[in-house]
Amino acid sequence: MQSARLDRLDSLRLSAAVRLRKLLVKGARLLPDETRRRLERRLRGREEALQIAGSRAFVVSCAKSGRTWLHVMLDAYEAASGRDLGVFFTHDNYIRDVTGGDGRPWHAGRRTIVLARHPADVAVSMFHHWRHRMTPRKRWINRYPDPARDIAMFDFVLREPAGMKHAIALLNRWAVEIDGREDALMVRYEDMRADPRRELARIVRFLDGTVDEAAIASAVEFGSFENMQRREREAAAAPDAPRQLRPGDVANPQSFKARSGEAGGWRRQFDADQVSQIDALVAANLDPYYGYAPSAAPVAGAAGR
Repeated sequence: MQSARLDRLDSLRLSAAVRLRKLLVKGARLLPDETRRRLERRLRGREEALQIAGSRAFVVSCAKSGRTWLHVMLDAYEAASGRDLGVFFTHDNYIRDVTGGDGRPWHAGRRTIVLARHPADVAVSMFHHWRHRMTPRKRWINRYPDPARDIAMFDFVLREPAGMKHAIALLNRWAVEIDGREDALMVRYEDMRADPRRELARIVRFLDGTVDEAAIASAVEFGSFENMQRREREAAAAPDAPRQLRPGDVANPQSFKARSGEAGGWRRQFDADQVSQIDALVAANLDPYYGYAPSAAPVAGAAGR
């Protein structure tokens, strides 16, 4: 979906930027570790800046919030309906290293969707991704801990900067940045799981002003969890399939990108005291805009200013 939005000149510029990044990163290998990290993040941010220039709308989300699922459904909707939605997906990470000098968020002035998920579910899923799928390069760039460290899931989720703290900080920032904007929409993963047709239709209507109901039904079916995990298994058997489309280990269900697809499953990972600690952290730190009160499950449709 993203690359199709670039015209030929922008595509050439993006290709040149990627080649330049690889060349500069290779040439900077003798520089101090933090200098090299800042350099690569800025170069990756420049690449994202080129990509957002050709997009009409953005989906921003924490990693492990259902972005791939929504991406697949919107691609399928475009194919079934013949509509071009012009959406760019980002975790709002590297782009921050090269934009925002005037104090305005980089997504101001264009339609923006914040895709939210309970921070504990985000962190649990990220724990498995970090353990089983994340490349050493990505761990280094984003300051994730060494996987050789024996970090318990609860400690990763509650205490590591890469766990809930990171997710809460991003969600809080986006809540402020989209507050009062008519060109912004907040969508929760939990509501998508509860009623994917309703939520996908809401997203498409926000992006395009109109909805093709038959295309919505087709896109939801195509993007079902069972279909996504089946395609991931098929990719594991295809040597030429991109690495990001394959499980880390086809015999280990925790290494799949489409790992469980569950909303609220984090509660079963911890004992009652640990659940209480996580609930307390969310209640004390997460903007109530998202509606993630300390209850058995988020109340559908409860979020809003």
